[in-house]
Amino acid sequence: MQILSEITSITALGAAIVALVVGLYLFYLWNQQDVQMYYDLPFLFGITFIAMFLNLIIQSLPGFGIIEYSLLLFKIRTLVIFGTVFPLLAAILIIWFMRYQRYHNKILAALAIYWFVIDIFGTDEALIMILLIPIVFIIILGLIATFLVTWRTNRLKEVRSDLLVLSLISLIISQAGGVALRSMNLDWIVYLINAIATLLAAISFANPWYRRNLDKKQNP
Repeated sequence: MQILSEITSITALGAAIVALVVGLYLFYLWNQQDVQMYYDLPFLFGITFIAMFLNLIIQSLPGFGIIEYSLLLFKIRTLVIFGTVFPLLAAILIIWFMRYQRYHNKILAALAIYWFVIDIFGTDEALIMILLIPIVFIIILGLIATFLVTWRTNRLKEVRSDLLVLSLISLIISQAGGVALRSMNLDWIVYLINAIATLLAAISFANPWYRRNLDKKQNP
């Protein structure tokens, strides 16, 4: 059991490092743009992956014996997870509802208030998960639908929407199957899938195919 716990923690740590590198890389891509906007996708997803890094680090702490697992630690993790969800909802609002921008802050504030109230006053993990996990799934499904559309219509050429869809589907699989895998002490598989999903997202934003074609057009 101790060996499995250590394997899980090491895998979580590895996935965390991948998330950190990808997050920093997305910030780099954002910084390389001619104009930087806080609603640019690389910036928003960069925040998501940095928050994912923090979440995975917190998850790995009990396995390394650094801190005991507790409801307080779970609640801290839940707050960090909010950092992954908030930018994703912002991305959906920006892509689909830009004309209703005046409502964006209200919607995001409502999510923040709901999330913090549930996290602070939730009495146990099960209750908190029941009330928050559906929101996470709805947002991820919304993003999958969004990038399926951009993929089929070829609207967002600078991003490989197909790879981003695969990344998001991988996250759904890891979260949906996480409970069953954890019950079999196979948490490391969840973290491995998360790492793969993170790498797919990085490739989709880096999109070397688009940049190669752009260079060819600029330098025929």
